[in-house]
Amino acid sequence: MVRRGECMPALGALKRLFVDIRDGGDPAMLAPCLGELAWCCMRLGLAAEGLDCALAGQKLYSRAPDPAGEARCLSITAFLLLDLGLSDEAFETAEAAVELAESSTDSALQAFALNANACALAICRHPDLAQPLLERAIDLARAAGDEVEEAFCLVSKGFCQAKMADFHESLGEAGLAAQWNDLAAETTVSALEKAEACGDLWCQRAALANGAEFALRLGDAELASACLARHADLPGDPGVSLTIHYLYTLAAAHRAAGRLAEARRACHKALAMAEQNKLIDHQLNVLFQLCAVEEAAGNHREALALHRRFHDCYVAQSGEVAQRRAKLAAIRWEADQWRARASELADQALLDPLTGIANRRAFDSAFRDLDGQDFTLAILDLDHFKAVNDWNSHAVGDAVLKRVAAILGRGLPPGALLARLGGEEFALLFPATELDHAVRHCADLLHRLRDEDWSLIAPRIEITASIGLAHSEGTELSAEVMALADERLYAAKAAGRNRLVAADHAIGAENALG
Repeated sequence: MVRRGECMPALGALKRLFVDIRDGGDPAMLAPCLGELAWCCMRLGLAAEGLDCALAGQKLYSRAPDPAGEARCLSITAFLLLDLGLSDEAFETAEAAVELAESSTDSALQAFALNANACALAICRHPDLAQPLLERAIDLARAAGDEVEEAFCLVSKGFCQAKMADFHESLGEAGLAAQWNDLAAETTVSALEKAEACGDLWCQRAALANGAEFALRLGDAELASACLARHADLPGDPGVSLTIHYLYTLAAAHRAAGRLAEARRACHKALAMAEQNKLIDHQLNVLFQLCAVEEAAGNHREALALHRRFHDCYVAQSGEVAQRRAKLAAIRWEADQWRARASELADQALLDPLTGIANRRAFDSAFRDLDGQDFTLAILDLDHFKAVNDWNSHAVGDAVLKRVAAILGRGLPPGALLARLGGEEFALLFPATELDHAVRHCADLLHRLRDEDWSLIAPRIEITASIGLAHSEGTELSAEVMALADERLYAAKAAGRNRLVAADHAIGAENALG
């Protein structure tokens, strides 16, 4: 429904769906629902409501993580920020969206993100930089076979070309301005044709309203009126924002044709809708148009009063933009705090709380990642550790485990992982390491554990360990390597402890290095 431009009924359906998901549906569907709610709100001009949905969806996607979903929500956020007058923030957001989208293979998503980036550039007064982005976006949308996205990109391209015309007009380059206006009109015709082909009513309305504006720039009031008549004949409810845009563009066409009474009626209707819905940006556009109508009618006193209203509205808009910027900063600060806390919790989830080294979960993840690669695994178990707890206390046992972790962690080869598997059992993973090198390192550990002065923790403590090692050349299953290391660990204990087993015989600590 949203892709067909049937946004009003789609909004109601999406809100009902959101409630169903929130109240017990599939939680994985919450982020996509929020994203579509945000996009529907953007198409209806409900920017503030849409922004809340987009930011919430983005947070859920980043938590998943789902870079493609996050890229889409970021792109929607950028469009919404543009509607709210926060162009700098929109540009930063769109840049982030493009970076995420380009890490995916979804051409339509990449086109969508580039479209947002281009629109932000155009509104930030860099329409020249927007042109190549939109050309690329259109090519990507075509490659994906997504006519809806292609139509939307063409609408944006026409808009950016009109901004180029404004730029050259400001420099007094009337000839170049006229050329860009012609291009904007031609592109918008292409956008309309593509939107009609795919049945997107929203893009059709946007193209017809923009086409009317471009026709007025070119002095063709008749063409503008024809575009607006087609706009009015389209089925369905376009929503408040598109209706207001249509009305003040209709007023401009009436004014250009000398139909001032009709222009005035259209403006007053649009102004009432904008004020009722507290759409201050639209109020500005309508007041500006209404000023021009009264000036054209020679009603200078009324025109002056409208200029004053326009000024008051402009001041109010500036304050509203500042409030929006402050709210967005607060939301982003909260999101940054959440991300920092989430990162901290994620780190904690992978660390053993007693020793501070990697836990079993982190080890299992790293071990799975080495599947099919060359590596050596060592499983280390402290000898007679139960006696340490029984003869002393668990507090002493904990202190011993912390010291053991510190000893094992010193001089760890680059890329190696030390983890506590549980109790007094530890593991060392040596990626891309030959068995002989791992044996030498582990033999040194046996000496260090044996020679440590454990009396600093409690008297009469001696700590030794048994180690089993296994090597994989990438052809063995991970489970087989783990089983072999465990088997050799038990062989080391059976052979008298304080030794390692790396093949079919045990090496004692006293001659492990020799």
